[in-house]
Amino acid sequence: MTDSQRSKCHAIIHTATAACAAVGGGMAQLPGSDTVPITAAQVTMIISLGAVFGRKLSKSAATGILKGLGGAAVGRLVSQIAFGWIPGLGNAINAATAVAITEKIGWAAANKFDNEYSEEMRLWGNRFVGEQAARKKIYYAVAIVIGLIIGAFIIYKLI
Repeated sequence: MTDSQRSKCHAIIHTATAACAAVGGGMAQLPGSDTVPITAAQVTMIISLGAVFGRKLSKSAATGILKGLGGAAVGRLVSQIAFGWIPGLGNAINAATAVAITEKIGWAAANKFDNEYSEEMRLWGNRFVGEQAARKKIYYAVAIVIGLIIGAFIIYKLI
């Protein structure tokens, strides 16, 4: 991951994390009420992270990635039910849980996109090098053929 990509990922992840903390902390006394806004923030985060690495993701693709990375959401729901009803403490625990999970999901997605991006660049780079070598061989073959034609023409004129 380049410094520019890391910086963009950092901004995207921490913006989503702050949003999820606000929603999670503010809605702690209503178990499950923050699921939709937090999921929306996380899906938007994944779409934005994909864009950093040149991936154009639909909402359904981002939701699929979130489901694959989001097993921790069950833990968040358990902590929300166990502690969320306690004013103050429940709000803090719910916000902290939303932050930790969103942060983890964000960096896991960023690293996934980075690995795919790096592999794609490596493959394209190897393909490019292979294409250059093939072109070079063609150029040499064409040069040899042209040289043979010119040589044959000169010999023909001399005879």
